[in-house]
Amino acid sequence: MAKAGDLLFEGALEVGEYTDQSLIAYARKIGATHIVRSLREASDFNEEFKLHGVAGRMDPSIPMVHFICEAQFLHVSSSTAKELDAMGESIGWLVMPSVEAAFAVRRRR
Repeated sequence: MAKAGDLLFEGALEVGEYTDQSLIAYARKIGATHIVRSLREASDFNEEFKLHGVAGRMDPSIPMVHFICEAQFLHVSSSTAKELDAMGESIGWLVMPSVEAAFAVRRRR
């Protein structure tokens, strides 16, 4: 029996598959019943909110749903990394090992 996650992503599109037409036109073409989108950062919300409104007016029979991505995929600014490091928090989960090493060198100065 397939897991829910497998079913959810079975029909997932790769970026650019529908670039020569609107998302709604492509969804209609492939017989999509829903459009699933993700939010990585707060600024994504504004664009997705606009797209959601336009898509809903173009074809309300194809609902669009949005998910906030898992923490490991969220965008975090460099200033957040600097602040966390200054407070003594581990930033290894947030930055590349070379950046973490550079922060450690800077702390030792």
